[in-house]
Amino acid sequence: MTNNADSFRRWLGMFFLAVSFAMMMWGQIVLHPHLAGVAFALYWSVCFGLSIVAVVIGSLDVRAMLRNLKTERLALLRRAMRDLKDLKNRTSDSLVEK
Repeated sequence: MTNNADSFRRWLGMFFLAVSFAMMMWGQIVLHPHLAGVAFALYWSVCFGLSIVAVVIGSLDVRAMLRNLKTERLALLRRAMRDLKDLKNRTSDSLVEK
């Protein structure tokens, strides 16, 4: 299940990805003839930086998902072992009664 931190992280990653994509499209379609020199370097550096931020947030999200998956898998294993132990105790108790 996702919690508020996961939702916020995904929203933030999508925001940075959408802004960098919009900047790329805007820079190629509208601003291409107007960008030159320092403005060109600055504009595309900001676009690149936003893309890198989106990638970092995405990798943090993958890391958090793997951590959550590991804890859920361990909880499921513990629950299964507890259920097997309870089943064993019930069957041994029923054999003793007979």
